[in-house]
Amino acid sequence: MMDINKLRDQKNAIRRLESISKVTGSTSYLDDMEMQGMSFGSIIRSPYPHAKVLSIDIEAAKKIPGVLGILCPKDVSHVKFNCCGFLPADSLIKDEEILTMHPRHEGDRIAAVVAESYEICKKAMNAIKIEYEVLPAQMTIDEAMKEGAPLVNPDVYDTNCFYHKIGERGKIDDGFEKSDYIFEGTYRTQTVHPIPMEPISCIAHWTRDEKLLIWANSQTPYQDRRILAEEFGLPECDIILHRATIGGGFGQREELHNQDVASALSHLIYRPVKIVNERNDEMISTATRHASLSKVKMGVSKDGKLIAYQHTMYTNAGAYCTHTPLVTGAPDRKCPYHMPYLRFDGIGVLTNGPVSGAFRGYGNPQVSFARESLINDLCRKMGWDSVKFRYDNVCKPGEKMHANKILSTFPADQCFENGLRIRKEIDANEGLRDDDEVKEAWGMSLISHTSAVSSLETLCASSIICNPDGTVNLMSGTVDMGQGIETALVQVVAEKFGINVKDITHAALDTTSSPYNYGSFSSGQAFHSGNAVAAACEDVISRIRTELANFYHVDEEDVNFRDKKFQIVCRGQNLGFKEAIQIIANRCRGTFIMGNAVVGLQDAPEPFSLCWAKVAYYKKEKAIKVTHVIESVDIGRVINPMIVKGQLEGAIQMGVGFSLIEDLEIDKLSKKVITADLLNYRNPLIVDMPKIHLFVADSYEPYSANGCKSVGELGVIPVAGAIGDAVSNACGWEITEIPLSRQFYVKNSRCDGFFEGGIQKC
Repeated sequence: MMDINKLRDQKNAIRRLESISKVTGSTSYLDDMEMQGMSFGSIIRSPYPHAKVLSIDIEAAKKIPGVLGILCPKDVSHVKFNCCGFLPADSLIKDEEILTMHPRHEGDRIAAVVAESYEICKKAMNAIKIEYEVLPAQMTIDEAMKEGAPLVNPDVYDTNCFYHKIGERGKIDDGFEKSDYIFEGTYRTQTVHPIPMEPISCIAHWTRDEKLLIWANSQTPYQDRRILAEEFGLPECDIILHRATIGGGFGQREELHNQDVASALSHLIYRPVKIVNERNDEMISTATRHASLSKVKMGVSKDGKLIAYQHTMYTNAGAYCTHTPLVTGAPDRKCPYHMPYLRFDGIGVLTNGPVSGAFRGYGNPQVSFARESLINDLCRKMGWDSVKFRYDNVCKPGEKMHANKILSTFPADQCFENGLRIRKEIDANEGLRDDDEVKEAWGMSLISHTSAVSSLETLCASSIICNPDGTVNLMSGTVDMGQGIETALVQVVAEKFGINVKDITHAALDTTSSPYNYGSFSSGQAFHSGNAVAAACEDVISRIRTELANFYHVDEEDVNFRDKKFQIVCRGQNLGFKEAIQIIANRCRGTFIMGNAVVGLQDAPEPFSLCWAKVAYYKKEKAIKVTHVIESVDIGRVINPMIVKGQLEGAIQMGVGFSLIEDLEIDKLSKKVITADLLNYRNPLIVDMPKIHLFVADSYEPYSANGCKSVGELGVIPVAGAIGDAVSNACGWEITEIPLSRQFYVKNSRCDGFFEGGIQKC
């Protein structure tokens, strides 16, 4: 068992490699980059959620000194594309254009300006006159599915319900017939934004020799290259994606944003063009988490066994396909329970709302809130202990998960026992209040996720160069977006070779020189890239054994690598890794050690999280306050507990915001986003957070070369279900919708005095 909170006792709890440069402010982000001949681009976006552009007058703007060029829809390629940074798939329909005369959401791209400065760009944008015909807009799932509702994109689709995936195990009607009790519920979640600190940024340079160079804060440089090649008709070898430091990704950067507009502007002038989103642009035009409507039905036996589970989830895609088929379809692989009958229907719905895409959890937060809420409701109605119900029904190793997949590892006893232990310790210290003013209660949720792309369709590669002094250069195509993956991969190499992390450098290269990586998403880098790095290490070790055998004139079988030493058996000689490399480099002329590996997926093992939340309900004020959140998780072996702790705490913060207050609100009259800045978009700060308690189970995943599963998305997923359950237990209401701020005043540390004196104080 690991106490994740006693980090100083953990040998592998090293600080992140880039930590000093970040905390001292010396890290260079994309907006800090300067180049000779740099110019600046801006995008004119639609102020309406649905309209047609009748005319664009650019004459006055062209005359402004310092304006280098202006692009309208007629000036750019009309090749349709899908910005999704996943691998190509038939379901990922190509329905977007670089610039459009028919904007289908607020923030859709109409025109673009390039100038000598951002200030000149703004002058030019203000001088461009655009005439619109405003059209009716369907903003919600319900509106878009109404009979006779206008089609959001009739050029591509003949229905607004454009995607439908079915996942089945057995005949669901047979399951309900065999159930003793049946429960049903309808649940809704809202649209939320990841709000990374660094906005979407890119630099594009279309060179005179017709090469396209891109710098972008992207999670998927190889997929960006593919999409840009489609848009501009270039071979992929002529497009070079350089990695930049990323100030937060959370899935949002798993798609092409402004790189194509910057490229088109650069093609006009053959100079580098930088585009950096302003916060308002960021909020209305970049990927959000899908709002959802879930209809859930469960059948159980008298003795508390889950027999049948049916879940229909509608997701609000916004105006374009993007990631919706994957986000909407993936949750059928993310159910932690074992039952003989299951049916999942994922239905994507086009609207004129904000465009949805990848966001931490990838559909699982929405589906888990609904599923766990119904489980808690049925347990209350049946008088069952919801913890015991979950323990009895959760998948155990050897049982079938989704699609007949067998669960490899999950130490359920550890996770349940230690989560309950922490809960009892909290109540022993502070009690559980229940009086005329306040009632406190606990709630629970249980989820599973994935450790890579659950369809197992991806590849990762890695290369390792051994320098003559025994130090190592690690090359991988992984993108570190702040999750610490470069540090973790360096630790994998250090452990395999028995050397210090200071002797290893991770090279952040570009798409012409980095080994291939499908992208940093699906919580897959520690598991999948970790497997690729471990395989490259094994290749290095094999090559060293061959060279040492040649040098010592022995059979290769007489050279072993055990306990981080190369053992020359017949000579009784033991060499450390660095010593072995130095011998090969200095005495075996013409020899150079480099290891390579390309690794697919055999499995994407499921991590698990059990979450408890403690909530205080203030009866007179109809206010709630979340005071404690516990997560007891199975993530396999921990490579770096400091990174794990940071990932879980950050994910819980996102889960708290999702549950309580975050909401990309649409004005019902104007149908525009009214929380498109950080003053009105409420996001929990450190002072608003409950106390967080973590337990990490002692586990080892056999499908991982390093024993690990994933952690990046795990912590956010169960929080809403646990908080909703706690609120329901405290106030007696059934919770079917989030954010809870739509129904309650949300109390936090910044306004404690306000509530202590009573709401009448205002």
